[in-house]
Amino acid sequence: MSQRGFSLLETIVVVAIVGVVAIATAARGPQPPRLRSASLELQSAFAETRALAAANAVANATGATLVVEPLADGRDTRVTVYRGRPIAGAPPLVREEGFASETLPAVVTVADEVPGPFGIFVSSSGFASVALDYAPDAAPAHTFATDPGCPDAGLTISLTAGALHDARHFSCRDARYDADATPPPVRP
Repeated sequence: MSQRGFSLLETIVVVAIVGVVAIATAARGPQPPRLRSASLELQSAFAETRALAAANAVANATGATLVVEPLADGRDTRVTVYRGRPIAGAPPLVREEGFASETLPAVVTVADEVPGPFGIFVSSSGFASVALDYAPDAAPAHTFATDPGCPDAGLTISLTAGALHDARHFSCRDARYDADATPPPVRP
């Protein structure tokens, strides 16, 4: 009776296939710590903005604003939560004392735009609108006659830390950013 085994070529092919599968799995694995940290901090800022907007509904206020501003170093981004929204006739924005400005260790952009300040305005009913190139400290303070709007499908918010890049979905209908969810596919 002869014994059969695997040839050297068959063994090499199997090892190569297992290696490719392992590399593909690792590439889709968890985010690197710097990017993961930035994503979670941004998620926390969105949650704070939503909670503040909901609390403001009781006080008949206009909601809350999250401002995202790239820092001069080109590597980090500052996020700040404000009470109110910059709608004409509304009281001016007030920095929320319970939420200190956070510096994220990544560059944050909306829809792959060039990094620049942007604001996300959450109404007391929970809907969000977005304005690119928004800076609340500009003189004179910028206000909108109506909400600037937000696409029904939401937005893709991208974080970049060095050569690492990650994109997450932001839902305008409920002002949610999920650090663990992937963005929906883009439909042509």
